[in-house]
Amino acid sequence: MDGNKVFAKNIFVLTSESGPTGESYGQVLSYNAGNKELILTESLSATTLSLKLAPSTTFHYKNQPISAEAIRPGSLVTATFDAEGDGRAVARDVSVLAAPGDVFEFTGRVSHLDVRAGVLMVEDLVDHKSYEINFDASLVPSGNGFHVGADVRVSIAFDGTRYVARTVTVNSPSGK
Repeated sequence: MDGNKVFAKNIFVLTSESGPTGESYGQVLSYNAGNKELILTESLSATTLSLKLAPSTTFHYKNQPISAEAIRPGSLVTATFDAEGDGRAVARDVSVLAAPGDVFEFTGRVSHLDVRAGVLMVEDLVDHKSYEINFDASLVPSGNGFHVGADVRVSIAFDGTRYVARTVTVNSPSGK
């Protein structure tokens, strides 16, 4: 910060061993095989990031190697990259976290619930991240067990823009 103005958004530290590097998390807008370019919407800044793909760029999906052609628009990815002298980002590794149509199961605690809007937030017990999940009111379990703080298991599908619940189950408290 420079007073109340942002002076620097990113700072690269150069060493004699390597050039500037970066990491991004975002959603794939497009892949152009002709010019070997992957375009993402970066999640933190909501800006567009263009990644040049090199012959050495590696691609993974569910911890398995894939080709660049297998990455579909709408997929959520993490990417590590190096900056070339002209400032262009060259991808080192691209990992697909979720592709449209993927189905997941989360087990966690409900941290926010809006039944009228059909939205709940679940803090996943595995990665301790919170996920916004859309749901149809017909999936809401009957009774008082479904509330903020409840331990739930949610089967969801990723549709390319959001997570949509397929089933919602309230887990019984231990000892009951």
